[in-house]
Amino acid sequence: MDKGKNSFSLKDHLFCGSTFWLISSLYITILTLIQFYLNLYFGGLNAGDRLLAIRMAVWYNFSFFLIIALAVTLVFSLLPKSLKPLRGRFYRFYLLVFLLVCFLLQSNQLLKFRIFGGPKDPKFLAAAIILLGIAYLFLFLLSKLILRLLASLGLITLVIFLAVTFIPPLLGAESTLEALHHRSDRPNILILSIDTLRGDHCSFNGYSRKTTPNLDELAREAVTFSNAFSCSPITLPSLGSIMTGKYPQNHGARDNLNYLLSKKNLTLAEILKEQGYSTGAVVANRVIRSTRKLDQGFDYYGESFAYDQLSYLIPGLLACKISVEKLGLENLWHWKLGAGYCTDLALQWLKKHHRERFFLWVHYMDPHCPYDPPKLFADKFKVTRKTWFNDNFTYTDYNRIYENLPPKEEEIEWIHRLYDGEILYADHEIGRFLETVERLGLLQNTIIIFTSDHGEALADEHYWYGGHTHFIFSQDINVPLFIRFPDERLKDVVSTTLSNIDIFATVLDILGILDEYAQGIDAVSYLPLMRPSGDKKPPAIFAESGE
Repeated sequence: MDKGKNSFSLKDHLFCGSTFWLISSLYITILTLIQFYLNLYFGGLNAGDRLLAIRMAVWYNFSFFLIIALAVTLVFSLLPKSLKPLRGRFYRFYLLVFLLVCFLLQSNQLLKFRIFGGPKDPKFLAAAIILLGIAYLFLFLLSKLILRLLASLGLITLVIFLAVTFIPPLLGAESTLEALHHRSDRPNILILSIDTLRGDHCSFNGYSRKTTPNLDELAREAVTFSNAFSCSPITLPSLGSIMTGKYPQNHGARDNLNYLLSKKNLTLAEILKEQGYSTGAVVANRVIRSTRKLDQGFDYYGESFAYDQLSYLIPGLLACKISVEKLGLENLWHWKLGAGYCTDLALQWLKKHHRERFFLWVHYMDPHCPYDPPKLFADKFKVTRKTWFNDNFTYTDYNRIYENLPPKEEEIEWIHRLYDGEILYADHEIGRFLETVERLGLLQNTIIIFTSDHGEALADEHYWYGGHTHFIFSQDINVPLFIRFPDERLKDVVSTTLSNIDIFATVLDILGILDEYAQGIDAVSYLPLMRPSGDKKPPAIFAESGE
């Protein structure tokens, strides 16, 4: 490109657009990765999940700047000839535009550091100016170098350059490492659970709204327990019971904050690992992160909630989200939020281990409070009062505040609609996961169990609270539950009252190894209830809360 002439050809525009796209994306991605390494959640991820987070940052930053580059290149290349005196200075305009975008993105990221008091804080202004200088040097020096190389090598090099720079980020292909082991006759075990999901809000249990279309299809091929309850209204105690077959008072994790799951417990994952299973888990709730010791026996324990935190550190992703919301295009693209990241991690593990005999547990966080479904799913249930949501679900740094109490009947209805929108979003992501399960041919050799850790109050009765507490009213512990067998040999609806603690014993009974591990557990098997000639006597169930 000869800047001595008052001309700027289409080739020059393509040179500049692609060069500044690449350099700006690289610069912002470097800043993003620095923030990642300063973040505690990133440090807690294993190597494979860190790589996935880095790839997510690269994908969104490069995609955002690709949109900017295409728009800027198109506008500048179509400017009228009357602006000919300026055409030789287009390089500076490209530099200015991309520098401005980088400045806005990095300034927004700076404001997330609590050491700054706001945009008028002198410390913030100084840091923003320093970063602006760094960005200018980075963009100016690298662009000069790349443009000189391209100008000397010609048009063919431009085509190669565009192919090399534009195509790889757009592919976003996942690694699908092939496993070395073969399946045995024993079935795979897949447990899917959704946090805070009331059984009576699932359409496969007869709920009036179509909240679970993908799970409905699976439930039609399964034994559905329409009257199931959790043994605790709190996440860690309840899931600890599912994984140990013991009540919270016996496995030791009696609430979310003050207890860990004792290593004295023999977990379902440890047993199945002894039996030759590859064991993996992906969890979206931070109260069951690995430090709570629910990871015992899992070869892989993915914590997808970390991606929610890290996603706020990716400028390209935030810019896409804000742009989509401002343009009213949320029905075309929605931010993945928790359930999306949970599915991504689960699919990554499944694609690596689907040829092995495996036990996989996937725990989704949606529809946990606060209820904020993506617009695409909120619209299904006509949830439009976003201002009401903002007024009633507000935050401080340390605790959630609920205001405007008690609610009116119409407000309770909006709570239910928001909650149902969250369920629909989680169901959508489970459907995306199950598509891969079916495509890999795993439905023929996998037992699928679906349930929840506890229910939700939803301000129905007894007390006002949009979430759940330590109470054990029926809506707080009502959960969905069904078991799908590989050959669909058992399909039924069982109305017997039972507890999710018994999932532990039921899995072992199905595998024919319950007697080996029955000592010291509280769980009993559902299997007799599912057999036509089995014992239909309702077992006694218990629920506990507190210390």
